[in-house]
Amino acid sequence: MIILSTQIVGGEEPVLPLLHVVVERNAFGRQLDSFETQLAVPVLGDTPVHAIFIRAPIIEEIGPEVDVLARLDDGRIVAVRERNVIATAFHPELTGETRFHRLLATMAAEHADPAEGSGRRPHPTRRARAES
Repeated sequence: MIILSTQIVGGEEPVLPLLHVVVERNAFGRQLDSFETQLAVPVLGDTPVHAIFIRAPIIEEIGPEVDVLARLDDGRIVAVRERNVIATAFHPELTGETRFHRLLATMAAEHADPAEGSGRRPHPTRRARAES
């Protein structure tokens, strides 16, 4: 989430600013302050997500095109999506949670190849499927 944000509290330079969010590093404290909770994530279905927060960032602000996927009970935003990018403040991979990964794979499959529409030749497999 920190790497993908367009702004980091404290003035740190963004690395790969793909998500229009403002994040604060280690917003929940040190590693000793790590915690686990169940989160409702409606886009993933009715079963809650078991979330593990370790030195987690928090989203302070979101842009108009950012969808909030999950919040803590106190309203703080902990998962977002903008276009084909997803970010979480927790670690779904530590609990064996695969629904976020499957959502990302589904979203990626729905987007055209990056070169399409750029004036370069279309991807051969996409052209072949379109002609079928």
